[in-house]
Amino acid sequence: RDTVQKSLALGAERQALLIETLGGLETLKACSAESERQHKWESTHGALTRLDSHARNLSALATNGTLFIQQFSGMATIVAGVYSIIAGNLSVGALVATYMLGSRVLAPLGQIAGLITRYQQAQLTMKSTDALMSLPQERDAKQRPLERTQLQGALDVSGVTFHYNGQNAPALANISFSLKPGERVGIIGRSGSGKSTLGRLIMGFYPEEGQLLLDGLDLRQLDVADLRQQIGYVAHDLPLLAGSLRDNLTLGARYISDSRMLEVAEL
Repeated sequence: RDTVQKSLALGAERQALLIETLGGLETLKACSAESERQHKWESTHGALTRLDSHARNLSALATNGTLFIQQFSGMATIVAGVYSIIAGNLSVGALVATYMLGSRVLAPLGQIAGLITRYQQAQLTMKSTDALMSLPQERDAKQRPLERTQLQGALDVSGVTFHYNGQNAPALANISFSLKPGERVGIIGRSGSGKSTLGRLIMGFYPEEGQLLLDGLDLRQLDVADLRQQIGYVAHDLPLLAGSLRDNLTLGARYISDSRMLEVAEL
C-alpha cells in the first residue's frame, strides 16, 4: 500500500515538474539552470521507476507464490493419495476427484494478488479524487447569484484589503475609489504594488475584504460568468493558447467581427 501511495505521489510530482519546466523554460535558460532542472527530473523519474519496479516485483512475487502453493498442493494431494491407495484407504476415482476439487478451489488464488494491487490503486485514486472534488467551488451551488446581462460600468471600491496565502504583508490595504460609467482611469505604481491584484479582484478571481460594488451591487452577489462576459480583462502575464491570433484575441467572444477586432487592437 505504501509503495502504491508513494508511486502515485511521485507520478504527480513528475508531471508537475514537467509542466513547470516547460512553462518556465525561458527563465531556466536565462539563469543557466537547465542542468539543475534536468538533474531534478532524472532524480524524480528514477525514484518513480524504482518504485514501479518494486511494485511489479511484489505483484510478481505474490502471483508466483500463489502459483507455487497451487502446484505444491496438487503434488502433495497426489503423493498422499497414492499412499492411501496402496494402503487401501482410497480409490483412484476418489483421488482424481479430490485433485480436481482442490485445483478448482485454489485456482482463484492466482488472481487475488493482482486484484489486491489494483484495489489499493483504485482506493488511493478514489481518495485523491474525493479530495479534489471536496475543494471549495468558485460558485456555490446553494446560492442564487443575481443575473445582470448588462452592466453600466459604475465601480465603487471601499476599504478593500487582500492578502495572498502565506504572506503577512497585504497586497492591497484599505483601498477605496470610485469610477463612473465611461470614465477612463490609469492606475500606476511600482511593480508589486497591487495593480494586477486589483484587476483580479474586480474579475472575481479572489475573495476580498471590504466592499466592491458594480452598478451599486456587491460583486459577491453577481454571477461571475455574467460579470466576466462584460469585462475586457488582459492579464499581466497572458499565455497564448493553441489557435490563431484571432482566436486568442476573441477568446470567449467569437461573435466579434474582424473590423471591430482590428479597431480595438489599434487602441
